[in-house]
Amino acid sequence: MLRECESSQPLVLGEAGARQFLLSYGWEIGLPLDLAGVVLAEEQAGLASVRTRFEHVMLGLPVYGSQITVNQSLDGNVVGLYSNYRAFAPGSPVPTVTQASAEAVAWAAARV
Repeated sequence: MLRECESSQPLVLGEAGARQFLLSYGWEIGLPLDLAGVVLAEEQAGLASVRTRFEHVMLGLPVYGSQITVNQSLDGNVVGLYSNYRAFAPGSPVPTVTQASAEAVAWAAARV
């Protein structure tokens, strides 16, 4: 969690400003430079701030527990960033093992 984050200028409130901030500084927390797989989950506006929460998705499915939240004051400044984003190792997310091989491993592990 980061507090008192600074951008070079106040940002538009909500998703647009949060995305602009993440495009500029997201690489420092391991986000992809193009924010691929980072989608809006919710945006909440309160009396003193706006919270924009993003989810990490892969192959159209949310990655469990991998979220980014950007908190902005009403003047557009980013006041907090929370991330438990999980970057994946390079390679294809599609398994290369066959179903038969996976079943054999599972049966062997179960000792059945």
